[in-house]
Amino acid sequence: MVKLKEKLALVKGTKQAMLTGTVAKCREMAGRFLMVAPNVRQAVYRQTLKGNAAVAAKVAPKSDRAAGSEALAQMGKALV
Repeated sequence: MVKLKEKLALVKGTKQAMLTGTVAKCREMAGRFLMVAPNVRQAVYRQTLKGNAAVAAKVAPKSDRAAGSEALAQMGKALV
């Protein structure tokens, strides 16, 4: 029996590196198994849409009016 060191998963010859592929396959199969159920597929789809919308809202450029009104509001707060 070979005694393996406990280090990073990326380092060849470690316990984590030995298990990484196996665990990845198990996770993939579990995900596929769960996605068979229609209610799980719908829930995952809804969450994906929510996440995409949140990212789009965060990344979307602000209009000049929105940026200007925010700047004025901040200056107003600073003066008070």
